[in-house]
Amino acid sequence: ARSILEITGKLKGLSGADLRREIARVLDLSGLVSHADRRTGSYSKGMLQRLAVAQAIMGDPELLILDEPMLGVDPAARVQMRELFMELRKGGKTILFSSHELYELERVADLVGMIYQGRVMVEGRVEELLSRRSRGLMVEAEVLRPGQVSPALLQSLDGVKGVEMDGSIIRVEFAEGVDGRESLSQVLVEAGAGLISLRTVNLTLEELFMEMVRSAVKH
Repeated sequence: ARSILEITGKLKGLSGADLRREIARVLDLSGLVSHADRRTGSYSKGMLQRLAVAQAIMGDPELLILDEPMLGVDPAARVQMRELFMELRKGGKTILFSSHELYELERVADLVGMIYQGRVMVEGRVEELLSRRSRGLMVEAEVLRPGQVSPALLQSLDGVKGVEMDGSIIRVEFAEGVDGRESLSQVLVEAGAGLISLRTVNLTLEELFMEMVRSAVKH
């Protein structure tokens, strides 16, 4: 990795002590200090991704353009890269990257654009996109015995707009202004479903993307 970063630095016009300092800086930021002198052929995919980011930030550019920087990165490295992106953002850097990791985008991005079949379908600030849809309350329940509950039973509750059942996870959307948590909890207990947990679910970028896809397919 060190030799690759040395070549990258020279291509960016660095030399001598400046080059050595920059290599040390990006190795530290990317979490590769302890692996700097290993052959890259022995690197995991996640480590190669971190090396690619290290190359990109050589020379302290104002703009970074990255393609799927989180792809193949293990959980510990993912946290480290997220912190790196946040630090670069605080320093006034602009980072443009593509990603299928919508959960990560919620945590690091200011602005997002969603592309479907080559067209930008949605774009804007993350917090504005997540609050744009007027929706009721989404409640998610985990149960031990989902076979004890039918969609029809859940649909019979007051104010229910939709029901999703995925194994032990049950999601029920209530109309705006209807707080159906108590009635849902009661019906699950009475049905003998073995209620484990019940929580409200906020709109996510993944949900927004799937809504966009469903809307595009209909039209």
